[in-house]
Amino acid sequence: MDNQNRYEEVPQKENKFVKGLKAFGRYWKFVFLDFFRSFKYNNMKLSAILFALPGILLGFFMFAHVPTIRKVTVFYDTAVEGTEASITSALNADTLEDTTDYTLTLSKYTVNGTNYENIKLVKYSYEELKEKDTNFDQNLYPIDGYSESDSKTKTFENAFVPSLTQKDADNFSFSVKMKNGDDLVEVPTEVNAEIAYYAIFVYVPASTGSYYYFSNTYRTASITDSSVNVAINVLTPGDYKVAVKAVARAAGEYYSSPMSEKVDFTVSTKGTAATNEDYDTNDFKYAALAGEYYVKDATGDLANLTVDFAANGFITYNVQGGKSVTAKVSGSISNLDSIVQKRVYIIPFDFSGMAIFFLTLLGFLNVFVSLDLSKKKNLGSVVKAGLLTLAIVGIGALYIYSIYATEGAVKSGGLKLNGVTTILDKNATISIVVVILAAVFSLAGLVLAFINYDRTYEKVDR
Repeated sequence: MDNQNRYEEVPQKENKFVKGLKAFGRYWKFVFLDFFRSFKYNNMKLSAILFALPGILLGFFMFAHVPTIRKVTVFYDTAVEGTEASITSALNADTLEDTTDYTLTLSKYTVNGTNYENIKLVKYSYEELKEKDTNFDQNLYPIDGYSESDSKTKTFENAFVPSLTQKDADNFSFSVKMKNGDDLVEVPTEVNAEIAYYAIFVYVPASTGSYYYFSNTYRTASITDSSVNVAINVLTPGDYKVAVKAVARAAGEYYSSPMSEKVDFTVSTKGTAATNEDYDTNDFKYAALAGEYYVKDATGDLANLTVDFAANGFITYNVQGGKSVTAKVSGSISNLDSIVQKRVYIIPFDFSGMAIFFLTLLGFLNVFVSLDLSKKKNLGSVVKAGLLTLAIVGIGALYIYSIYATEGAVKSGGLKLNGVTTILDKNATISIVVVILAAVFSLAGLVLAFINYDRTYEKVDR
């Protein structure tokens, strides 16, 4: 007879949350086990994984490649010992506004093996430049317009005046008007129709005194609603003058206008707009001497010597039929030292950016070829992998070479990068390591693929 008071034990139910965690753990256990077991059945799987890694690495570390590429440099200029010379200038304080009256004296120079001393250099006047250069463009220079053909019979009656407006701290614009007696008036529509564009000339201060000299700050501006507006904003802070000239359209009867009066304006902070040339602090230092010079009363080979003096302190010696050489000048505007600069090429051209682009592209192609290695396991997929690996190793070597070549130039003292003593910073190190790993993984994957590919594979037509 059963005992009605007997206690029957009932199994306790497991917590649902714990049960779910165990199931989740078993799932990942089998996933990992299946992943490692799969290597037994697919001997090309490890090769495919190694071959796919470069694509992931190269793209993921782009943050390190970009700043490294920016520091790679193609060439630098260095002084050539034994080419030192001194240059003295004689400036007439009464004619400082006319930049064609200056003379320079070059202490020594060698032309075709002959040494010359105390060479007198005279700047070409605008009239001489016109005679010398058949392609002389009067609109590029701060001179009054003149007729160049019989069809150009008319000139603009009133001088054009720039009306200057400051838009913000470093941005200035011009509205050009005509001068009618002492009054400024809008440019009439009939006159405006004869103007192709306005030539704008900026004058910069001399290193001494309050005189201004024309520099290479020539710009053009098109016409809009009977006026012209152009920003002058990539100038070193300081005081300037500006003048304009109306350039007549080629098909009309008019020729370009006289130069306008000079208008004062001040730049308080350096602008940031993009232009063809960025003006650094020293770009205007030698503006008073800028121009093209010839040798006064020259005979023989010396008559073939001309000198181009740039406002930023570089001087080029040109010998007719010979080789031009460029020198860097330093010192005050009246007493200069000149030394020839030699261009040293670090690498043939800047291929670092292209190298990273192609490495990244090849890395992505590696991913697709790795799928072929894993599925087909045939010789064709191994050959593809071999070609990609060869390209990655070769391009990667060029990229690393460009970095170390630039580093070598910095260490030698020839290349100066704004006080930087090395380009092998954290980003460069990461970039180099990633490129090396990409090549190593590709090579390792290729070797394993060559060892394990299916030598009995036959393509079947279906």
